[in-house]
Order: sequence, then C-alpha cells, then structure tokens
Amino acid sequence: MEEFQQILPVSSLTDEKRVAFYKKTYTHLAMAVLLFVIVEWIFFQIEPIVNFAFSMT
Repeated sequence: MEEFQQILPVSSLTDEKRVAFYKKTYTHLAMAVLLFVIVEWIFFQIEPIVNFAFSMT
C-alpha cells in the first residue's frame, strides 16, 4: 500500500526543519548558478562558439 505524505508549508515546520530546507534550497541554487557560470566561461573559451555568438548580433 502506498504511503502518502502530507504537504505542509515551510512556515509551519519546526525551526530545525526550516533551516535544513533553506540550506538545501539555497545550496542547490548556488551550485546551479556556479555551474552555469562555469559552462558559460568554457563556451567563451572556444573560438568557433564565440564567432557564432558574435555573428548572431
């Protein structure tokens, strides 16, 4: 039998659980932004990609 979890707003959680949620959320966001910056930096190091990007403007 499947077990259903009740969905609660973050504001109704205990302080410890709320802190854990915020840490996970903002760590994930920071890593995603960092990965995006790294991928963009790598793309701009490749000459054909830079030339293609400049040709689009």
